[in-house]
Amino acid sequence: MTSSLLVVEGAHDASFFGHLLAAKGYRQARYLHEVPEHWKPLIPVRYPVARDEYLDRVIRFPDIHVAQTGHDCGIIVAGGDTRVINGLRTALEQLGPERFRGIGIVIDVDHDHDVNRRFDQFVDQLAQLNKEAQADGTPGFPLPLPTAPGELTPGTPALGIYLFPDNQRQGALETVLLECAALEHAVLEAETARLVGELAQQAKAHPASLKALAGVSGRAKAQAGMIANVLQPGDSLAVAVQKGGWFGATALTMPGVALADGFLDSLLPGP
Repeated sequence: MTSSLLVVEGAHDASFFGHLLAAKGYRQARYLHEVPEHWKPLIPVRYPVARDEYLDRVIRFPDIHVAQTGHDCGIIVAGGDTRVINGLRTALEQLGPERFRGIGIVIDVDHDHDVNRRFDQFVDQLAQLNKEAQADGTPGFPLPLPTAPGELTPGTPALGIYLFPDNQRQGALETVLLECAALEHAVLEAETARLVGELAQQAKAHPASLKALAGVSGRAKAQAGMIANVLQPGDSLAVAVQKGGWFGATALTMPGVALADGFLDSLLPGP
């Protein structure tokens, strides 16, 4: 039985896809004994430190979701867009490309990026990964290179790049979440948008204290964080998304959710 793999930027991205997987009957492994053996090379066995001995408080390991059929899907949180390819490289070095049925790379299109340029940037990084792996004689390479956002290029494994919010616009997962909140929690979404808008105006006069609200991306993150704390007081955005308070029965009618769910389906085996 082969696996599927997603490499995402942040923990809230992993929670979002975890929520979609749960709706498909997948269960997240919460204990080490629930993790399939082939994933365990990616689970740290001692406290990991960076090469410069930096003590990161976050110990990174993949979220593993297992279906009753035995198929599993791992989600690696890279910790930022600059670490996505390294996260993919680590998984492939430890488990081998042949382990996976499909691989998805999920990234934001921040407001200082163009959609096509963002896609091309990561295709170039995959091409460089192929070049290095082939030079080293690593089995399973080259990987197929995606040709369009949101679509898997066939291969062993198949591979695709998904761009939040919908492969066409600038934005991030927060863009999708706020659109869902406008549908499911209209008053909350409207009031937080008003508050963030007022604070963003003050940011022009107080750039030091409200610097993060100067850009569209910062305002979306701030608003999503506010909504998360109302839905799940004291929890992070990732936890609030995981618990599902953002999404109602109509969530899959939202284009940003439906497209991401379809991309996920393409990575998984059919029913």
